[in-house]
Amino acid sequence: MLTYAVRLLMKIINKKISLITKGFTDIIEITNKVLNKLNTSGIKEGTVIIICPGSTGALTTCKIKGHWTCPSKMDT
Repeated sequence: MLTYAVRLLMKIINKKISLITKGFTDIIEITNKVLNKLNTSGIKEGTVIIICPGSTGALTTCKIKGHWTCPSKMDT
């Protein structure tokens, strides 16, 4: 029996989006900023991981007026 290992290569790209907030529960829509970074990366499939460093920042999804603010499928 032949035993072998296959190493799958995965492209990892780090991008940064800087924001200035007003504080006091300021909410900023970042969907288009993230999609812009993704579109310019050249990656067509995979997983996007978004982190928010710091002790007072947070990420969430938001449903406004019956529709999701982020697209369910990227067409580009």
